[in-house]
Amino acid sequence: MNPRDPGAPVGPEFLVIQLARFGDLIQTKRLVASLSAQGRVHLLVDRSLTDLARLVYPGVTVHGLAAHGTHGPDILPRVHDDLEAVAGTLFHRVYNLNFSGMNFALAAMFPAHSVRGYRQEAGQRLMDAWPAHVMRWTRSRCPAMAGRSRCSGY
Repeated sequence: MNPRDPGAPVGPEFLVIQLARFGDLIQTKRLVASLSAQGRVHLLVDRSLTDLARLVYPGVTVHGLAAHGTHGPDILPRVHDDLEAVAGTLFHRVYNLNFSGMNFALAAMFPAHSVRGYRQEAGQRLMDAWPAHVMRWTRSRCPAMAGRSRCSGY
């Protein structure tokens, strides 16, 4: 069901993988809104952000994953359980928004042609053009950032 129009056909299903911090989750809003207008959106976030994501994105199916701060022998069964619903859904497109080993592994769960952002193809880590443009625009917004992760004054 389309949350904006309950009588409308379901349309395609989209997955947005956003395992980064709170600010990155908020900055994902424009993408989620655009996709919601086209179909059903699923959002995969770190388990610590699931409640917040449900508040920020009503009508979006939020999945939590033990991505950060979880260690020890129970991690594999926990991740398996977290990903069960995601793995059982056929997504039209998957938007992988973070450059990390876990994100690349998650992207490999889906056909490479359906993944946008950061993906693996034939064992090679690839990045679509738009994440590179975003990073370039961010650097040019704050020329003093050279070599630093944060821009002073922001």
